[in-house]
Amino acid sequence: MGIYFRLTDYDSPDLKRDNFNNSQISYMFNNEDLMKMPGLNYAYWATEREVEIFETSNTLADVGRLCLGMRTGDNKRFLRFWFEVSILKCGFDRQKKDNAKWVPYNKGGEYRKWYGNFEYVVNWENDGQEIKDNTRLVYPQLGDNLGWKISNEDKYFHRGIAWSRISTKNFGVRYCEDNLIFDTAAPMMFPNNEDDIYYILGLMCSKIAPRFMQMINPTMAFQVGDVAKLPLVNAPANSGGIINKIVQETIDDTREEWDEFETSWDFKKHPLI
Repeated sequence: MGIYFRLTDYDSPDLKRDNFNNSQISYMFNNEDLMKMPGLNYAYWATEREVEIFETSNTLADVGRLCLGMRTGDNKRFLRFWFEVSILKCGFDRQKKDNAKWVPYNKGGEYRKWYGNFEYVVNWENDGQEIKDNTRLVYPQLGDNLGWKISNEDKYFHRGIAWSRISTKNFGVRYCEDNLIFDTAAPMMFPNNEDDIYYILGLMCSKIAPRFMQMINPTMAFQVGDVAKLPLVNAPANSGGIINKIVQETIDDTREEWDEFETSWDFKKHPLI
């Protein structure tokens, strides 16, 4: 058993010194519990219940696939804001993507939860032929092995859960339709059972998820390997349907709010009109 003082919230040596031995920021932690934490992280501020959750729960990696997306190799050439190109050449729906030059591209963006940050399109004409040809030209040693640049292509245009990989604010997680390609800055999680997508999204958008992420890796980067270690807390009996309903309603509300502004390609009119 050890006694620890969490001084990370104090940004000067003087404050750290003055608050050393402050009982309000002291923690007693059983060092044997380190073996129960992912990666043996020294999260001494974890409660007994939180340690138990890490020890007994499945992780996101157990129930789905988490992966990085594409690196175009030349964003200035291959990416545009959706309003910079002809809307006649855009395929905003999955059903229209085969005949389109530009398709939605999830690039992360600012901190936002539930839905939104859909601003870019990428040149994916003929299944990204121009991007792939350029990659072969710049990296001839790859040959046709483009997986590390055009990563996880088999998951493009699949419904899933995205998050911003770098954030100075918090863990921004959002729902994505099956109409887009995703970037390395916006990794995605694809549940093995699509019926679980709303429950998992609700968990990742909850207040407890950022706390768990601080225990797994206390940085501004939410890497795929770290997010994969998030514990999947089971829903109380008979509450799964209620949670799914609440999450779907929240997504709908957030989508409506996103579409109220001209930055959305589904914008119709300003709510004040």
